Amino acid sequence: MLTRQEMGPERPEKDPLKKKKHNWKKKSIFYELPYWQHNLIRHNLDVMHVEKNVCDNVLGTIMGAAGKTKDNLRSRRDLEAMGIRKQYHVKEREDGTKYFEPADFEMKNDGKDKFLLALSQSRMPDGSASNIARRVRLKGRTIGGLKSHDNHTLLQQLIPLCIRSSLPKNVVEGLIDLGKFFKVLCSKLNCAADLEEARSRIIVTLCDLEKIFPPSFFDVMEHLPIHLAEEALIAGAVQFRWMYPIERYLLTLKQYVRQRAHPEASIANGYLMEECMNFCSQYLKDMGCKSNRPLRRKNDEDNSKKGKTFLLSDVTRTQIHRWVLFHTDAVTPYLKEHMSTIKNQYPNANDVDVARIHFDEFADWFKAHVSFLQNMGDVSLPEEILALSNPPSPSAARLKSYTSKGHFFRVKSVDKTVNDRVRDEPFILASQAHQVWYIPDPSGEGWLNVSEVESKDFSHVQFDTSDEMESVVAMLGKKRKVGRPRHMSEFLSPSGSTSTHNGSSSSQSSYTSIRPPLIPPAPLPSPPQPTPSTLPLPAPNAQPQPTSNIISRGHNKGIPEWNTREKVNIMFDSKFQPVGERATQLKSQLGKIVRDGRRIPLTIMDWKSVDDKVKEGIWNEVKTNLVDVPEGYKPVCLKSCNYLWNDHKSKTKSNYFVPNKSNPELSSMVPPNIIADQWTVLVAYWNTEDAKAIATRNSINRETRGPSHNTGRKNFAQLRYEMEQSGEESDKFSVWKKARKESNPEVAQVINEYNRKLLLVRPVEDQKLTAVKDRVFHDVIGEDGHGYCRTYGSTVPRNLVYPQEPLETASSNDLIAKITEEVTEKLKESFDKKLEDAIKMLQAQIANNMDCTIAQRGRNTIAHGLGEGA
Repeated sequence: MLTRQEMGPERPEKDPLKKKKHNWKKKSIFYELPYWQHNLIRHNLDVMHVEKNVCDNVLGTIMGAAGKTKDNLRSRRDLEAMGIRKQYHVKEREDGTKYFEPADFEMKNDGKDKFLLALSQSRMPDGSASNIARRVRLKGRTIGGLKSHDNHTLLQQLIPLCIRSSLPKNVVEGLIDLGKFFKVLCSKLNCAADLEEARSRIIVTLCDLEKIFPPSFFDVMEHLPIHLAEEALIAGAVQFRWMYPIERYLLTLKQYVRQRAHPEASIANGYLMEECMNFCSQYLKDMGCKSNRPLRRKNDEDNSKKGKTFLLSDVTRTQIHRWVLFHTDAVTPYLKEHMSTIKNQYPNANDVDVARIHFDEFADWFKAHVSFLQNMGDVSLPEEILALSNPPSPSAARLKSYTSKGHFFRVKSVDKTVNDRVRDEPFILASQAHQVWYIPDPSGEGWLNVSEVESKDFSHVQFDTSDEMESVVAMLGKKRKVGRPRHMSEFLSPSGSTSTHNGSSSSQSSYTSIRPPLIPPAPLPSPPQPTPSTLPLPAPNAQPQPTSNIISRGHNKGIPEWNTREKVNIMFDSKFQPVGERATQLKSQLGKIVRDGRRIPLTIMDWKSVDDKVKEGIWNEVKTNLVDVPEGYKPVCLKSCNYLWNDHKSKTKSNYFVPNKSNPELSSMVPPNIIADQWTVLVAYWNTEDAKAIATRNSINRETRGPSHNTGRKNFAQLRYEMEQSGEESDKFSVWKKARKESNPEVAQVINEYNRKLLLVRPVEDQKLTAVKDRVFHDVIGEDGHGYCRTYGSTVPRNLVYPQEPLETASSNDLIAKITEEVTEKLKESFDKKLEDAIKMLQAQIANNMDCTIAQRGRNTIAHGLGEGA
């Protein structure tokens, strides 16, 4: 049964002929500007207000809200005047009263109930919108008090989903297209093709709506969407042009007003106060303020202490590890490599058996493979691969809520919403989780509408910064030095033609940085004849040996227990130097590590050019094989590796290149334990003029160092430790003398000069004798150079030998703060002392005055008594 809207007596209308031809009252003065006609955008339309007014018109009309609907008596008279849609014309009863039938675009009462019930049951995700359910009044069948952002959410997400059971199909389709247009327009990620399609589609959408709604519905606000897509194509994303941030800031300025008689002065005063407080808050590190206020929803990926801890079973750990490996893009190349390895080892196996072996044994193979690449110094291994090769921790945490990438998730028992459709996944990565929310379908059949949530903290726009990285790094002041080669092959010409020692030219092959082949780890259960996946290493005995008369002591075997899961106990002194019985073995073991050409190629120019991942791998290996190694040993360890690696390169040159550099076949005479490709590059580089100039400079520098020591593999720390254990003096001169032969004339001269100057020194206390001897020693031998302390070695940091000196890494601000603190403390002590002296003086004066007052009172009393007696 159709509901009718009763109308009162009709008001007399004015004669339309008396109206003006148009209602334009003013022409903007901007049109008088000479450049105004050339502006691409003359007026920036605010998407926020356009969207709000369009949503208000749509809601008021489809709900039939009194005073807000565009369907009224005057709109029906317009239809009569235009002669269209006769079913909507005003009709008259027998008694003379007039009425008109409700339109198809207006909801009936049951449709309103379904629509408002769906809105009242919708619960938006955290941070996406306000609680629109509070704006719904089911008894009155109304919705009001909406904010601008509420209209934004309604028009784009809720109205297209909640009206499908309340309005006819043609009305629903038109409103869905309208909401889709605004959704595309407000998207964070858009392209010109999408906006051009939206620009052409909105014209068709408005034409479809004109067939449904009355002409009074299409005021200027319904016309403006035609221009919004065009403006977005010219001016860019609407997020940078709409009024949401402006409106919020205007609210902030209104809150500054304290004196309504002078609002401008109040706003200026409040703004100035806010700026001052923001500036001062930058220096308040220990206080909570706006600058260091934590986020409302902080990501929990790195918060391992949150939640209740429980232990995982072995089966669950295996399943988790396997699931992560098979669902991570970074592991995909290793999955393919393992699959091809299985097919080569089991050529007769069918696809099912290959998949089963691949599924069961990939985790173990992957761990062994990554471990091998890491030990070989593979610099291409990212940290993600190193972490994924290890199984997960046996302990995990249960959380009731979790925040990831700006999305706030809650477990089903905590989320008290009606949309309880939660997908049951045993394992999932936090980075793979996408948040959706469910809107009850108005049909009432238990269906839910799914809508994806966009994060408010992160943008979906991704930028390719590969071409801009150089300029960005330069802006940050960290631009890499240009012209500093990292590899010897960079010195060589592209054709490989280099100059030899006698000026002749020898044609070599193209010299490039060649990564040596890797030996794969132990594969799966070995078949009868496995097929190798990489080339074998060249056998040392298969290469021709150079002729050399030098007899070296050979390489030490290092520590036998190394990499056998049996940790070695090494003693360290106060300078983090290894001492004791096995200190020499540790140094030899480090030399054995750096001499591995696959790990650290000899063709690298210097130690600074060695990749940081290789250095970190060496340190991790040392920590794995030693018991309770101190963290302070890390710089000492890497410096030792530096000098051992340089010594290995120097001995390779002096033992194999220098004696045979006139041999034209030297490039093919590969020394033992040297990779052939690297030896070819070394020979070519050492024949260049640059390498000869560097060698000459280093030779001159070595001659200025004075007599060298003869401790061999024993370092200064071990020598000092042995001297202290035997009761000998361990000052700098004693250690320097112990490390050299007194038969050397230069050494004897230094000893005589030291003894002569020591006799001239006045006797001092025992605790100062060592300092005096060290001072005399430096007067004779000279001061320590930068980064080197005599009788301690170059691996000992200078601040450990001279603790009174500030750390080289300390910033000037820290130094200034320290000096300020010391000066403040001295001033405070001086002030306290002066204040104490002043208080004592004042107390003495008060006591003296009190004594004088008491004596005067006594004299007055005696005089008064004598006067009465007289």
